[in-house]
Amino acid sequence: MLNRHPSVRESAVIADYGGTGDRRLIAYVVANPERKASVSDLRGFLKLQLPDYMVPAIFTFVERMPLTTNGKLDRRALPRPDKARPELYDCFVAPEKPEEKVLAEIWSEVLQVWPVGIHDNFFDLGGDSIPSHW
Repeated sequence: MLNRHPSVRESAVIADYGGTGDRRLIAYVVANPERKASVSDLRGFLKLQLPDYMVPAIFTFVERMPLTTNGKLDRRALPRPDKARPELYDCFVAPEKPEEKVLAEIWSEVLQVWPVGIHDNFFDLGGDSIPSHW
């Protein structure tokens, strides 16, 4: 589905069990050199066509997909997702009030993303509504 976006030349989506044991979908994208892809654009494109639980939590751009000697995707060679804040529509605005700072710290810890701004969307940062510990 992601390969249908005009900014995507190639993609792979894998289920990953992060350091917290939570399962999340990670999209690895090789961008089309003629068109600049943004995480927000790709996420929005997928949300129009897929249920929320099928939209990857994290998008990682790579130069090329690593392949095994047999020509298949080498999942072990894929890079670990960056913990930096993804490119979003909203500009980063740092928390200032004590309540904002506490909430941003919680989100950073839970989502393993830094920094978290006051206008950021929990789901766009990679969160989901399904607790894994139940």
